[in-house]
Amino acid sequence: MHSWQGLTAKSRFGTAVAGIGDVDGDGSPDVAVGAPHDSTAFTRAGVTVVFSGQPAATLWTHAGEAADQKAGGSVAGAGDMN
Repeated sequence: MHSWQGLTAKSRFGTAVAGIGDVDGDGSPDVAVGAPHDSTAFTRAGVTVVFSGQPAATLWTHAGEAADQKAGGSVAGAGDMN
């Protein structure tokens, strides 16, 4: 079992959560978590973080590119992209 925390206070981390399959190829399913009120880049730009299932490491983070963009308000797996 894993536990993650948002990057900033009041980010609404976990507003959106989705199993996204095994994106890093390690044999364990991974998860995307959204935090639409994250203010790391801009006020409420939002962020989506993808975590590895094993170990519970951050694979990548995508921050919104403008204030009030609220990226990470929804997340979903996209399947096999290549």
